[in-house]
Amino acid sequence: MTLTGAATIAGVMGWPVAHSLSPRLHGFWLAQQGIDGAYVPFAVPPNRLEQAIRALPALGVAGVNLTIPHKEAALALVDEAEEAARRIGAINCISARPDGTLAGCNTDGYGFMESLRAGAPGWKAFLKVYMPQCMPGVGAGTLLVFILSLGYYITPALVGGPDDQMVSYWIVQNMGRNANWGLGAALSLILLGITMVMFFIYNRFVGIDNLKVN
Repeated sequence: MTLTGAATIAGVMGWPVAHSLSPRLHGFWLAQQGIDGAYVPFAVPPNRLEQAIRALPALGVAGVNLTIPHKEAALALVDEAEEAARRIGAINCISARPDGTLAGCNTDGYGFMESLRAGAPGWKAFLKVYMPQCMPGVGAGTLLVFILSLGYYITPALVGGPDDQMVSYWIVQNMGRNANWGLGAALSLILLGITMVMFFIYNRFVGIDNLKVN
C-alpha cells in the first residue's frame, strides 16, 4: 500500500531493535486492512531515550511500543501513566496526544494474564506457569530460613538444649582446644549431612542454576 501525506506513523523503540518482528507483523495487517499508516523501528540508545520520546509529538508520530531496555526508564518520562503501569514499574506503550502530552500504559501484564486464561484452566495455569516462576524465590527463601533455623534452633538442640552453643562452636572447640577429634568429626558430619540433604531437595525441586544473588 502506498502511503499518503496523511499517513499515521507509529513504531517500536528499542536498543537494539533490528531483531524485532513487530514492524513486519503490524505492517502486514496495516496493508491487509488498507490502513494509511506505517509501523517502523526506532533504534534509540538509552542515553537518548528522553530526547527521542519528547520528540514524538513534534514529529507527528502517533505512538510507539517500547522494548528492551527502555520499558522501565520510559515510565518516568511520560506525562501520565496508568495505575497498573505504575504498579508494574514499566510501560510498553506511549501515545502522543493532540495537545503534545505523552500517555503511557502497560499491556504486557494484561496480555500475559489473558493468554493464561484463554489457554488453560486456573489449576493448570498455576501448575504449569505460576508455580515454576515462583519456585526459585520460594526455594531461595526456604534455604535462607533453613540456614537461620540451623544456627538458632537445630544446632543447639544437637548438643543439649536451646541454651547451648551452636554446633559450629562445638566443632571448633572439640577439633581445636579439646582435641576430641571423634566428637568434632561426628558433629561435622551431622551438620554436613543436613546441609547436603537440604541442598539436594532445593536442587531437585528448584534447581541451583535458578538461584541468583544480586
